[in-house]
Formats: sequence, structure tokens, C-alpha cells
Amino acid sequence: MAVQIRIPPDLSKRALLRMAEAAVQQVRRRAFPTGGRAGTGVAGDRFEALSPAYKKRKVEKGRPGVPDQRFTSSTANALGVTGRSAQRVSIGFRERRVIAEALEQRNRYWGLSAKERAAVQAIAERAGAEFARSVRITGGIEVGRPT
Repeated sequence: MAVQIRIPPDLSKRALLRMAEAAVQQVRRRAFPTGGRAGTGVAGDRFEALSPAYKKRKVEKGRPGVPDQRFTSSTANALGVTGRSAQRVSIGFRERRVIAEALEQRNRYWGLSAKERAAVQAIAERAGAEFARSVRITGGIEVGRPT
């Protein structure tokens, strides 16, 4: 599982890294929420309810009894940059991939929604404007498994 972000050659590496950070935050905020909120899938649908037994285990451990994909936060913390080059960065899970895949099968959370893509694109445009007089975003955000 990876989200790949590609930029045109005229956009700085710094802008690329800002886009990557924004993409990680977008997914983390929606799919691994904090504060007792339930998570949502990439299509905006709420996560499947927890089984009564699992909900009880989470509450006993001091965690909210909501489907937030967090038991210890290890999977959420494993989300980050998994690879990069001059014009491309991949976002995925540096570890805990088996758990991330199982959560994806259950909740369909992986990827960026249209709104999240627009937010990441806006960050790239702002970052590019800081480092160049005229920046034209010609690349895009690719979501999917790398080939």
C-alpha cells in the first residue's frame, strides 16, 4: 500500500516533502483519529462498529470504545514516507504492514479523497511559490500500489 506523489521538475524537493507531510496528516487525521472520534474511509463512510468484546478490551485499556483503528497507536505512527526520489515520494507504512492491510480490508481507509488531494495540491502550490517566482503544477497525485 502506497500513495505516490509526483511533481514536475520545476517544483522544489522542499515542496515535495511538504506535500508528503500533508498527505500523511490527511490520512492519519481521517483514518486514525484521536479524541474519541470514529474514523472514516476514503469514501467518507464511517468505520464498521467494533465487536462488543473488542470494544470492552479497548475501554479496559483506557482507549475510546469507537472504531478509530487505534489500540496502541503503533500502526498510525508507522505511517510516513517510505521512499523518495527527486520528483516522487511514496507514503505508506514503514512497519506494521500486515495490520495496515487487515485494517484496509475492514475499513477501506487507504488513499486520498478528492478533498484531501486538493489540500495537498494547495500546499504544493504555496510551497512552490515560496521558492520560485512562477510555479505551474503539472504533475498530479497518484494513489495506488506502486508497480
